Amino acid sequence: MAEKQWMPIAAALGLAAVSYQFKTRQKKALYTKEETKLKSVPYEGTTLANIPAYTLLQATNYEGAHYYVTYGNFVGWVAKVDVADAPKGYQYTALNVPYISQYRPLDAPFGCEGTSLLMALRYKGYNDDVSLKTILDNMPKADRNPNKGFVGSPYYAMEGYFQTIFPKPLTSYAREAYSKMIVDISGASPKQLQQELAHENPVVVWVTFRFEPPREEKWDIGKKHPATFVSNLHVMLLTGYNSVTQKYRVHDPADEKEIYWVPKEQFEAAYLARKQAVVVR
Repeated sequence: MAEKQWMPIAAALGLAAVSYQFKTRQKKALYTKEETKLKSVPYEGTTLANIPAYTLLQATNYEGAHYYVTYGNFVGWVAKVDVADAPKGYQYTALNVPYISQYRPLDAPFGCEGTSLLMALRYKGYNDDVSLKTILDNMPKADRNPNKGFVGSPYYAMEGYFQTIFPKPLTSYAREAYSKMIVDISGASPKQLQQELAHENPVVVWVTFRFEPPREEKWDIGKKHPATFVSNLHVMLLTGYNSVTQKYRVHDPADEKEIYWVPKEQFEAAYLARKQAVVVR
């Protein structure tokens, strides 16, 4: 395809600006700091598209106060004040996952694992018609050990029971019932979580309630000796990462905020307490 031609618009308009063209095949990585207008020509050109904040762009030319970029099927100009240099390894991901609450309309105070899984399934298009109640009721059950199945009930508290299900049995259940593209990636580093997001794969993560510092307690799991677990454990869906603001984005099935960004250090402290995760690819 022939290389796109352009002209020094600013000079043509009689404006005090200098025009430049990058060397052949040279590009400059940029990201939009806020929603930005893509113009047909600099300054007063027609708006071709509104580019969302944090979108990665590649500039091939610049003229005065504008960069020449490609966005989707459009090519045009963005103002320099609306963009910034993208650092090495720049990533901005915010997956458009449909939000589901574990409290409305179904009230499942201990159903965060199944609810998070269902959000990921809906996003990937696996069994769109499955209900939250179906997922919760069909999960494998265990008397006391969450490594074998769901302990207790997702609908009411049972004193002395560690009411959750861990990644291995949840993954086995989900792979058999919904998709082989569901994988237990427990032990994954934060960088590996970011990579899954970059490939548009939401991740079910075992963290803490409201990202409070992890609190460990001993629990009876039906064995000779009790096991030590994070007592303020909570499960949610990881759906985004911003390398500039250093924040992760989550869909929290138990929080009124529903979808929100969490500082990197806070999220990783909660996640690294157990490093448990299930990705839906």
